[in-house]
Amino acid sequence: MNLIKTVPLRYWLTVLILFLIYLTNLRFDLVIDAGKYAAISKTIYETGDLIRLKIFDEPYDQKPPFMFWLAALSFKVFGLSNFSFKLPTFLFTIFGTFATYKLGEALYNKSTGILAAIMLIASQSMLLYNNDTHTDVVLTMCVVIAMWQLHKFISEQSWWNYIAGFTFVGLAVITKGPIGMAVPVFAVIAHILIIKKYKLLGPVIWLPGFLIVLAITTPTLIGLYHQFGINGIKFFFWTNNLGRITGTYTGTNNDYMFYLHTVGYLFLPFSLLTYFGVFQEIKNWVSNRFSFLKSHEGITMAIPVFLAILSVSKTKSPHYMLPVIPLIAIITAKWTDRLIQDRLFSHAVHKTIIRIQYIVLAFLVVGSLLIPTVFFPTIDLWFWIPMILMIGLAIYVLIKSNTIAEKLVHVPIMAILTVNLILTLHFFPNIFRYDATPIASRDFNKAGSEKASLFVMNNMDYEISFYAKNHPRVIADSTLTKLQFVDEPWVYTDSVGRNKLFENFPEARTFKHYKYKRVSKIRLKFLLPSKRFKELGNMYLIKVKE
Repeated sequence: MNLIKTVPLRYWLTVLILFLIYLTNLRFDLVIDAGKYAAISKTIYETGDLIRLKIFDEPYDQKPPFMFWLAALSFKVFGLSNFSFKLPTFLFTIFGTFATYKLGEALYNKSTGILAAIMLIASQSMLLYNNDTHTDVVLTMCVVIAMWQLHKFISEQSWWNYIAGFTFVGLAVITKGPIGMAVPVFAVIAHILIIKKYKLLGPVIWLPGFLIVLAITTPTLIGLYHQFGINGIKFFFWTNNLGRITGTYTGTNNDYMFYLHTVGYLFLPFSLLTYFGVFQEIKNWVSNRFSFLKSHEGITMAIPVFLAILSVSKTKSPHYMLPVIPLIAIITAKWTDRLIQDRLFSHAVHKTIIRIQYIVLAFLVVGSLLIPTVFFPTIDLWFWIPMILMIGLAIYVLIKSNTIAEKLVHVPIMAILTVNLILTLHFFPNIFRYDATPIASRDFNKAGSEKASLFVMNNMDYEISFYAKNHPRVIADSTLTKLQFVDEPWVYTDSVGRNKLFENFPEARTFKHYKYKRVSKIRLKFLLPSKRFKELGNMYLIKVKE
């Protein structure tokens, strides 16, 4: 009760709004990769086969199964829904945030740990990828939990921490492959080398840990071998990782600065503090010739090494850098804490950082207000009343922020929450109106009888396999004649497929026509109301015959 009395009400309101945004985002539809992962998880839930992954009845090898297992378990407890699929990722985010706090505290001090945890869970990366759910969030949290536990093992020689650490390394591996070992293993090795406890590098100590990882990974390898033979094992260990780096498997991105500017928006609203902290770290490295390194700095050395590998990789994507986001949060928190404590930095430095940060945040908030006023204009009071209250609270926090800590941390959080409230209450609902696949799936579920079969033609939106009943299947031009042997066939297709269907089945009728835009392909033209219609494609739900 004393804590509740001493913490200002505006702080509790901030926490409440943050978690309401997270929880509200759990209800939005699953598209692109998230839709595919949900479909795979649904198959596991329905068949009980944990190791032979499938999508559209075809074997799947792109990702290991841990996230799918979590989702399938959630389906079993809560039923099939967007919420059920996203919930395990959110829970892992909570656990990983706590691990970030504990690791930051162990590396530096308690205030750094608290700041790192706040920065992580309030960052745009976590808000974004808990909505557009990827395997990378679960991977990230397994990695930071593993680093926390292995750091405790090195410090305290507790074998419980050793077992827990390598267990989470193993879970990271069966979340996204061997890349799950890269960050924790390098971080731990660098840490041991810096503290000069070379005996801890002996194979006798680490062999049991790698056996734990192997034991956890074995079911995944068995499943791959059953479906793909030795090529499945090769794909898991080599092609899907080294192939992306070299470009022999996929990718042609040669932007070596990609992750330098990607962190600029992924770690909003603290990006400026991140760049400041990284600059200070590099400055120390150069000016002190690395003699400043203490017994904790080796852990964070995983950041430049991992990002260097990603930067030379031919395949790049923002979510690839998530495994080091907790470490970036810790480094940012370290230097933010020093700013707050007035260590090393003048008042002029404080004022400059705060002013630049406020300017950036002002542009961010004002820019986001274009969404309900220009891009998707609305007079809906159910949107504007909470928005006005949110903006009022943000202004109140700004006025009440008298300390450097509030100006550097609390005000930016209120700004990013204002932006995300606009996204959650208005932007996402509007753009998902145009992603026709989940909508068409629900229309089929309502209109089709229990014996109805849905086929997908000229479209590979995997989420239809999650949303539609009776296991949708893919059909091509060359196999359309098979539909005459199906009792109640329906087809979800584009204009080309519709014309082909009508050629082969004159009795077919269009049940519903959808104006369609893939969420991943939204451009400025789509956002402008005057040009939006030209950006939309056409999709159809067709009942082929009774």
